Amino acid sequence: MTKPTFKEKFHYWFDGKLAKGTLSMIRMLTTSILILILFIALIVYFFSFHENNSFFNAFWDSFASTINASVLYSSEGKIGYILLMAISAIIGILFTSILIGILSNAIEEKLKSIKYGNSKIIEENHTIILGFNPNTYQLINQLCMAAERNKECIVVAGNTEKDVMHQLIRENVDIPKNIRIKCRNIDILNPNDLNYCSLPTSKSIIINELDDNTTIKILLAVNTILKDYPDLNTNIVASIKNEKKLIPANVASNNKATIINIKSFVARLIAYSSMQLYFSNVFTELLDFSDSEFYIKTYPSLINKSFLHATLSLVNDTPIGIIENNKVILNPKSNSIINEDSKLIVFSKNSKPSSILKDVYFPKFEVPTIHKKEDNDKNIAIIGYNDSFETIVSELKMFNKTIYVADTKNMNDINVYKNKNLIDYTIEDDIKNISTLEYIVDNCTKIIILSDNTLTDDEADNKSINILLLLRNIRIQKNIKFSIIVEMNHKSNKSLVLDDDETDFIVSSDIISMIQTQISKEPCFISLFRELLSEKGNEVYLKSANDFVNIDKEISIARVRAAALKHNCIFLGYIRENSSDFVSNPNLKSRVKFNKNDKLIVISED
Repeated sequence: MTKPTFKEKFHYWFDGKLAKGTLSMIRMLTTSILILILFIALIVYFFSFHENNSFFNAFWDSFASTINASVLYSSEGKIGYILLMAISAIIGILFTSILIGILSNAIEEKLKSIKYGNSKIIEENHTIILGFNPNTYQLINQLCMAAERNKECIVVAGNTEKDVMHQLIRENVDIPKNIRIKCRNIDILNPNDLNYCSLPTSKSIIINELDDNTTIKILLAVNTILKDYPDLNTNIVASIKNEKKLIPANVASNNKATIINIKSFVARLIAYSSMQLYFSNVFTELLDFSDSEFYIKTYPSLINKSFLHATLSLVNDTPIGIIENNKVILNPKSNSIINEDSKLIVFSKNSKPSSILKDVYFPKFEVPTIHKKEDNDKNIAIIGYNDSFETIVSELKMFNKTIYVADTKNMNDINVYKNKNLIDYTIEDDIKNISTLEYIVDNCTKIIILSDNTLTDDEADNKSINILLLLRNIRIQKNIKFSIIVEMNHKSNKSLVLDDDETDFIVSSDIISMIQTQISKEPCFISLFRELLSEKGNEVYLKSANDFVNIDKEISIARVRAAALKHNCIFLGYIRENSSDFVSNPNLKSRVKFNKNDKLIVISED
């Protein structure tokens, strides 16, 4: 092996100095200039190029000519002296130019660093969103509404330039004055980069990634930092599409994160929406922070009182459950006692405590009998196929639905479920064909349009919109009444289509963002939402008002709440006939008159 040459050694040394940064380069430049000045001074001194032949004067003349290159320090002396001073002046010009270049580059790098947002976050109780994509806007919007008027900081970290993130957020979200948005351009898979977000001092971390494998890697990176802080109660929320990745995700987070199964939530929401018109609107209202939402509150004056007493005394809040020993009890019995350690889960418009009636009136009345209505919507059609298909058909079959499936690309997969008796009829034809859609309309009263996961989000939404418009046209031409449930990927695409009374839209990205925000505030709510979208336990129902109260007569909301509890139901609000607007959490003191086609929104077991 040959030894490196002097030139190679010099280049290696020089590269090392440059790599050390701006200060190292300035030191190296200054040292070089001083050596040259010293060398010129020695020449002047030894060859006596000046009358006043002293080394100090020679050094000073050389130094002065270098730092003031526009004018020679002295024009007196021999020709050699003048030439050497001219060389000093040239060296000074070069020195100044190089120094300006070094400083300019340093300033540019600093501005670039500021642009990328690489300074460390110095905040406490802030919310961190790891991952920047279109879902980020809905997350920020929900967090802003959840904050109410409280001052909060939201940190958004992703592989996008800081100023670009800020601009896109401003364009897509109205940020109130009480909310501060901080963006950081970092590698969210790198624990060292994540330190810039100050994870240990945050109150919640939302992992906003579209890919399951990336989500698991981020959980590992987050756990690498937080494992050194075992006493922290930071809420970590992540979503997974593939159910098989749930266990790895929990292991990656050391079981400290709340993992949401996106496919399961969206699929169940689609299934339940197909059985109850306006269900998706109602459930979205329950998740959304724009009006009433779920809160955990404590009321010392209600200790040792019954759940019925709490229901009929809270003016602005609707109790829906109790938390005891960190366990959520949804829709407890009306005689359940609120203990000293109990907390109430309430449906409320804000986090403030509700006013409480001092004199509680317990109405006495005959409770109407709820008559089971004949199921006239047994036939349901599913147009398309995606990852949610199995969960949807499984849920529908539990309610003895007859299922038609129309598709062309995925018939092999669909026939597997037909062999399992999960679906009844298959239609292998072009789903944009008018005759195919007319056949579906003639046989089914509910139609589900699934998003095509093999296309991009926008392409899939466009495909769903085209099918929806064709079905609406058939509805008008044939004057047939049927409802349509459409799965969409983005709210912006949904807004292109006019709403009508027979169409429910389920925007999957919005639903997940809302659930993530809810759980980032209260992790125990995950069990609440799972129960509400499960065949076991309590669910959300739209029931006829005349099954609970006497209609065509003005009554108090307190009476409606009491009537619902008599049927083991929690009254959340109501929907008027021929309207999809959900009147949520009406004031206990208000009065209302229902007609026979109005619907009450309740939580019950059946």
